[in-house]
Amino acid sequence: MRSLDNFATGKLAALEATRLRRTLAETTRTDGLWVERNGRRLLSFSCNDYLNLTHHPAVKAAAIAAVETYGAGAGASRLVTGNHPLLTELEERLTSLRAQLHGLGATWRDQEHKKFVEDFEEHMKVIGRYVEVTNEHAPFLLRKADRIEEYLQQR
Repeated sequence: MRSLDNFATGKLAALEATRLRRTLAETTRTDGLWVERNGRRLLSFSCNDYLNLTHHPAVKAAAIAAVETYGAGAGASRLVTGNHPLLTELEERLTSLRAQLHGLGATWRDQEHKKFVEDFEEHMKVIGRYVEVTNEHAPFLLRKADRIEEYLQQR
């Protein structure tokens, strides 16, 4: 175990020496666009809440209703715990939305609208790939967890 500690300490020291070691910065989000850090109000370019929906009353009410109905927690991969009906509904709604946008895209002549449809399609592909990769990695992660458990039991 000591060699692992030495290895990690050496890696951290090397990152520190080259000023590449990352540290956590206390940051308060006031809304999706603005944050406060070290007493300064800053515009956030790194948050995924660029539409500022996290503080929208309808989004918050829907989140509260979902927690009341389904509880809190991410669960696990669908391959491990089974498919939740909400995921099936989400996939069906996304498929329907994609078809509607594709139909609209065929009627749009404006390049900006066409670009929107293309970007949306690309984002939908990314979401699909994310779901596929997540499902593919679940067995690997379970095997890894088993090996860690075995190792810890040997100690």
